[in-house]
Amino acid sequence: MKMEETQIKIRPAVTTDAQEIVLLATQMENNTIAIPKIGKVLAGFLESGNEAVFVAEKDGNLLGCVSLYINWEILSGKQARIDIIVVDSNARGLGIGKLLMIRAEEWAEEQGSRTIKLSSNINRIESHQFYEKIGYKTTKDQRVFKKELKKL
Repeated sequence: MKMEETQIKIRPAVTTDAQEIVLLATQMENNTIAIPKIGKVLAGFLESGNEAVFVAEKDGNLLGCVSLYINWEILSGKQARIDIIVVDSNARGLGIGKLLMIRAEEWAEEQGSRTIKLSSNINRIESHQFYEKIGYKTTKDQRVFKKELKKL
C-alpha cells in the first residue's frame, strides 16, 4: 500500500458532502450531471438503502467519490453497478481510485451481488487501463441510447 493511501479515509457520504461532490463531478469528461439537483439526488441515494455513495477524504478535503446501486437483471440476477467514480485531478495516482473501488466492491458483496459492472466512455483510455489493472475486464462494446421523458 502506498504511504499516501494510509492517510486517506474512505467513508459513506453524508448530505453535507453534496457541494464537494458537485465540484468533483465537474471534473468528469462529458459531465451531464444536473449540478443544482445533486444535493437532492444524493439525499435520495442515502435514504434508499439500495444505493451507496462513498467518499475519499484526506485532511478534511474530499478527493474522490464513488456511487453505486443494486440492479436486478432478468438474465443475470442481482448486479451491482457503478454510477460514477471520480478522483480529483490533483490527487490522481495516489491510490484513491483503488481504495474507492475496493470499498464499492465490499458494499456490493454485502448486498449479495456476485458481480459489479461499470460503463466507461470509449475515449477514457487512462480509466480503462486503471480498471484493467484492478481486475476488471471488458465484456462488450455497445452504444447507449437515451430518450428524454416528460418532466414531472
